[in-house]
Amino acid sequence: MPTPAPATQEEYRAMKKTCTRTLTAAQADAFEQLTGLCRAHDKIRLSCPLDGDRFYLLTGESPDGTGRPVLNSAIAVFEGDGLWECYGFTRPDARRRGYFNSLLEMLEQDAAQALPEPDLCFVADPNSSAAVNVLAAIGAELWYEEYAMEWNKGACGNFSPAPLSPSPLRLTSVSGTPESRLDFTAWLSGDQKAGSFSLYLQPPSACLFEVEIAEPFRGHGLGQAMIRQLQDLTPAIGISTLTLQVSGDNLPALRLYKKTGFHITETLSYYLY
Repeated sequence: MPTPAPATQEEYRAMKKTCTRTLTAAQADAFEQLTGLCRAHDKIRLSCPLDGDRFYLLTGESPDGTGRPVLNSAIAVFEGDGLWECYGFTRPDARRRGYFNSLLEMLEQDAAQALPEPDLCFVADPNSSAAVNVLAAIGAELWYEEYAMEWNKGACGNFSPAPLSPSPLRLTSVSGTPESRLDFTAWLSGDQKAGSFSLYLQPPSACLFEVEIAEPFRGHGLGQAMIRQLQDLTPAIGISTLTLQVSGDNLPALRLYKKTGFHITETLSYYLY
């Protein structure tokens, strides 16, 4: 296949570059279509990140000659302390034309104005040779890999966990900030704090994060007991699916989640730029 020519100045002038904090309904729909095209073409499972903190969009005219607008390239950014996590997508028929780089320039300019200036981290599916090649071309270096995992109550019929004795833990929860966050604490008898975790609620699913067992109580099966109790509570809080992300280097956590019925849904590679 011949390599597409870089976009001409006339083509760039016909395009619209946008940075926004919130996507309109039309922009969100276009973003979903763009990521769907990339997943189908590249045979990847990278999710559509519509809940980012800022979005960079490059819109042009459809190549079918109808003149309708089409989203050629996009970057979603999640702003953390000192680190911005970025997800980039470009239409398969619009690659190698400099579209992604034009958005990257906007992103770099905004990052340079932030205080303190953040590092940029790009997330990619390691099975996407196109994404890996682009990240290598801009000088990004592989930092680490992470697994996305999922537990679904409706799929529990295929999972038979080893029986546990009655849990020694008592769970309490408080609403966090934002309101969609719930913070849980696991207590042993005598009001000893044994562990904690948090949920970000997006019914019917919730993202599980900040899972921790206090150091004196590790190695006694309390992590497994805590996760099982959470799973038993899911109907009461209107949740049927739990998701999480865990570093590929964190073998104890991977074993814990697999023992409690989670399965890997995708592998993510993180590149520092």
